[in-house]
Amino acid sequence: IPSTLTQIPNLKTLDLTRNRLTGEIPRLFYWNEVLQYLGLRENMLNGTLSPDICQLTGLWYFDVRGNNLTGTIPDSIGNCTNFDVLNLSYNQISGEIPYNIGFLRLSTL
Repeated sequence: IPSTLTQIPNLKTLDLTRNRLTGEIPRLFYWNEVLQYLGLRENMLNGTLSPDICQLTGLWYFDVRGNNLTGTIPDSIGNCTNFDVLNLSYNQISGEIPYNIGFLRLSTL
């Protein structure tokens, strides 16, 4: 995913579902205050989930199922108070689910 996508100033929705995208999720995505919907499911993305994920203060939809993400779910995920949909399934994520994820008001987990 080219990091130049993160520089589109009014980008609210980005859905790149079911492509053959490789590489990591650009860290600059996590600093976009306008982005509300990020759909990256069913690609071949790798790397880990950044602890900066909650810097996306407007994000309510985050779907990365069906990739090759590894590592653990960052503890900071419990601070993502705007999340309504969080889908991390069908990856290689390991470890414990952070306890504070239970405080989120998710409709889909």
